[in-house]
Amino acid sequence: MKYCLYEYSNSDNLGDEIQSIAAKRFLPTIDYFVDRDNWDSSNVKEPARLIANGWYTHNNDMWLPSNEFISPLFISFHITPQARPVFEKKETLEFLQRHGPIGCRDFETKEFLQSRGVDAYFSGCLTLTLQTHDIPNKHNSTVFMDIPERLVSKMPSKLVDNQLTVKQYYDKTLLLLQKVDNKLGTTLARNIGFKRAQKLLDTYKGASLVITQRLHCALPCTAIGTPVVFLVPHYNDARYKGLISLTNHMSYDEFLENPSSILELNNREADKAKLLGEKLSTICNKFIADGIKPECYDLL
Repeated sequence: MKYCLYEYSNSDNLGDEIQSIAAKRFLPTIDYFVDRDNWDSSNVKEPARLIANGWYTHNNDMWLPSNEFISPLFISFHITPQARPVFEKKETLEFLQRHGPIGCRDFETKEFLQSRGVDAYFSGCLTLTLQTHDIPNKHNSTVFMDIPERLVSKMPSKLVDNQLTVKQYYDKTLLLLQKVDNKLGTTLARNIGFKRAQKLLDTYKGASLVITQRLHCALPCTAIGTPVVFLVPHYNDARYKGLISLTNHMSYDEFLENPSSILELNNREADKAKLLGEKLSTICNKFIADGIKPECYDLL
């Protein structure tokens, strides 16, 4: 049996590479890289297993895989609103049902698929399986990930005096390199993307605290043991359902009403985050070892 890992040809979000880093640790080898948004561009010509986690899709014109050598485990699956027309097509729904059940990152995606006759369950995000590791020379800064300046300016001085600002999106040069239609360009883009994603994870690991509005920052930090505050514009974003309680969280309004409260925030369900990570790991290990897929029930 061969094994595949997702790569990305149409994304400038390092959160995608972090998804692949989460999947990678379950693979005994990486025999093929498969473009998440265009499976058929890969050269997989023998039976291979793929942990198919992530956002779908950033290329509506190319997404309905026909490569029957690839056996996918759809887990931590999220459908973007823009892609919903693709996933309402009969042939797409039949493909998903054939390869189900579909483990959905959020309840909104689960309910969307179930309403269209696809077996689906809530799996949460695979980044919750990322493992903690020691790194040398921890910087012990407060990391602000994509936090608006108007909020940073209100932060307690204890946090701002030793701050480090990072972004989850990389420069457009790499996005152009992804689109170079040759093996060298693809390999260079992949290697750079994965190295930057790992560096970003190491930055999180070296922090004393991370404050972010990005789910794909908050959940990895929760998994690797870095204190994190998920600071969100509002709570009515359907993507958060089932996930926000796994992190220390507050809304913009709650923060602005009492900025110093961010120092004492402790409202996450730590046991649930740990349990979800363990269940996800079990599912991935069974699939990679024996091709076994889980029963269709919510993991939490």
